[in-house]
Amino acid sequence: MFYIFVKILNMKKLIILVFVLALFSVVTNAQPYNFDGLTVGSTGTFANGWVGTPTAGFAWIADNNGTTSSGTGPAVDHTLGTTTGIYMYTEASSPAAVGDSALLVSPNINLTTYTSPALSFWYHMCGTSMGNLYIDIFNGSTWIRDVDSLVGATQSAENDPWLEKTVDLTSFSGTIQIRFRAVCGSSWSSDMAIDDVDIFELPQYDLSITNPSFSPSMFSIPLDQTLGYDFSARINNVGYDTIHNPNLKISIGAWQDSTSASLLLAGNYINLTVGPFNPIATGSYTADYSCFGDEMDGNMTNNTATSTFIVSDSIYALTDSTATGSLGIGAGTTGILGNKIEVFADDTLTSVSFYLNSPIVGDTTFITIHTFDTVPGSIIASSDTLFVPSATGAWYTVSFDCPVVLDSGAYYFIGINEFFNNITIGTNNTNYTPESSWVIFGGNPWQPSEFYGFDVYYLINANFANYNVDAFAGTGTNDTICEYYSPMDLNLLLTGQDTGGIWTDNNATGALSGSIFDPAIAGIGTYSFTYTVYDSCGIADNETITVMVDACLLIDENDSRVQVYPNPSDGIINIDLEGLETELNRITIQNSIGQTVYTVDNTDRKQLSVDISHLPTGLYFITIQSSQESICKKLLLN
Repeated sequence: MFYIFVKILNMKKLIILVFVLALFSVVTNAQPYNFDGLTVGSTGTFANGWVGTPTAGFAWIADNNGTTSSGTGPAVDHTLGTTTGIYMYTEASSPAAVGDSALLVSPNINLTTYTSPALSFWYHMCGTSMGNLYIDIFNGSTWIRDVDSLVGATQSAENDPWLEKTVDLTSFSGTIQIRFRAVCGSSWSSDMAIDDVDIFELPQYDLSITNPSFSPSMFSIPLDQTLGYDFSARINNVGYDTIHNPNLKISIGAWQDSTSASLLLAGNYINLTVGPFNPIATGSYTADYSCFGDEMDGNMTNNTATSTFIVSDSIYALTDSTATGSLGIGAGTTGILGNKIEVFADDTLTSVSFYLNSPIVGDTTFITIHTFDTVPGSIIASSDTLFVPSATGAWYTVSFDCPVVLDSGAYYFIGINEFFNNITIGTNNTNYTPESSWVIFGGNPWQPSEFYGFDVYYLINANFANYNVDAFAGTGTNDTICEYYSPMDLNLLLTGQDTGGIWTDNNATGALSGSIFDPAIAGIGTYSFTYTVYDSCGIADNETITVMVDACLLIDENDSRVQVYPNPSDGIINIDLEGLETELNRITIQNSIGQTVYTVDNTDRKQLSVDISHLPTGLYFITIQSSQESICKKLLLN
């Protein structure tokens, strides 16, 4: 307390002195306001000199530990990041109505010590019907409206990080007041909040990073599903001068990449994306974001950010697997609730894990997999039924009788089914994206969870694994046969195959009937055939072979260039190639149905002796392939 003793010389001097003292008492040097120390629930005139109007309905309220409505407002304050820290917020529930305004006015603030003053504050605007926040400045005689603004939702979940807003005040001087003017959105999910209001000296050059994100955005994804991560951030110019070549750089271990724009004007921002980053191993990854420009940054404390994601061997999780809440449909009502997932590569779903919060022993539930277009669609698979064994909150896993094959580039819905019992699923709203979780119950249609005011993921994780098909199509051998051969059984070109499969003529020659291929119908050329056999789950194993049909140009049996003797033979045959002048590529012996029984490649010998006495008697064909022709000789084995 100040005691001022004044000798009153005359009334005029007294009036001047009182005026000066009164002015001094209401002008406050700029200082930060974090609202801690205010009484939770208070409205109107606050202890730190701020004044809110009105004091009821849609009004500014000192608060902590989340607002009274779910799915809107912050979960913690910005200063401490805890549920005990205090922030200011507007309550949008009834009797508040769309378009209502709430004003929060600062004490008088002295800017005379600043060369380039600026306003900084942190804000949280989460809600599907979020309104707008406007910043007005009183210049000593007039309120200047809409100096800056925030329009609509800026966060998608209550525990999303607070964001910083900077407002250039260089056009103001002397004593000012700040007014936060909140306008209510279309419904109750319009609770907006501010914290840590400050006046500071605006640097000439200052870049900041906000809204760091990565895509795909799930918390954990199997390595087989990672087709590359892209990283994005908003780069803000919060200085008062233009910055050239604003740059976003991402570093993950030794990997780095960056991108830039040509320039960024003061007070503006640009969204930049860097990538892709392709992980080659499982593990936890941290992406370090940094921004810079050509000019020397006057404030390096806001130039960095980080994101963490997990690449697993099998687990697909949309969010951190910690239950921060729980939801259920309620006893006496049937329904399904769950998450939408995107599949980036063909994969096999073998089981699903989910967290039950305080379940009832003996309750039952199961998982269904649905197609997904604009809403969850038809059921394509159902899991085994879980009979809850314990009343303690825990993770449970259910399997499928047969694996569920999911196609790349498609969306699916994984839902947990609640009967007339009371199943409650753990939830987490970290990095929640609207229309990612869905629910149907009673006679209601499918709706995203935020339709009911819950911006949360359900703790339901998809488990992928390699599936060993319980069927074997065999090991195939490619073959070359002559055009005039008898039809051949393709099964003879497979070893170890399960029977009962289906042959497919990949070239649609019309020469395949069952497993029998007729080279005379197909004609000269190279053809492929696939043998497919299915296991009890309908999962296929395939083997593809290639058959080349050759003209096998015949020569006169008396032509001395190629001699085969004795013919007929009891098993030992001699092949004389002394008269063949072209380079030899291959000698093949085949039976009458085209099955190869002997092959020798790239030999430089002119005379060969071959023992085929172990083969059945009958007609065989000896094909000599050179660089210029194919010569075929008949051989009769006694």
